[in-house]
Amino acid sequence: MIRIYNFQKQFKELILNGSKTQTIRKPRKRETKQDDILHLYTGLRTKQCVLIAKATCENVIPILIFPFQKRLVANITTNIFQFAQDDGFESVDNFYEFFKQYGKEKLSMEIIYWKLL
Repeated sequence: MIRIYNFQKQFKELILNGSKTQTIRKPRKRETKQDDILHLYTGLRTKQCVLIAKATCENVIPILIFPFQKRLVANITTNIFQFAQDDGFESVDNFYEFFKQYGKEKLSMEIIYWKLL
């Protein structure tokens, strides 16, 4: 199955150079699953729409993020600093600041890991 994901421009180079290897999203009605093909875009639904890359979904893991407490609950094997970097953030503080925009104390999300094609 092909899945389409849109990214902010700040993540484009990180995806292309392999620094960003995952994304954290709200679960979709039609779940993303291992081996799905991911089309990674920036500017989706605009005239500036650009396909960044194509990837294969390696894994999908549920995650709870508590941005105002700077805490998360997930079955991950890396430390929080490496996890934040893999998601495209320079620091753990930047990671939590990004998720504060949702304005919720607790976010039920999923981590989608990929391998570029």
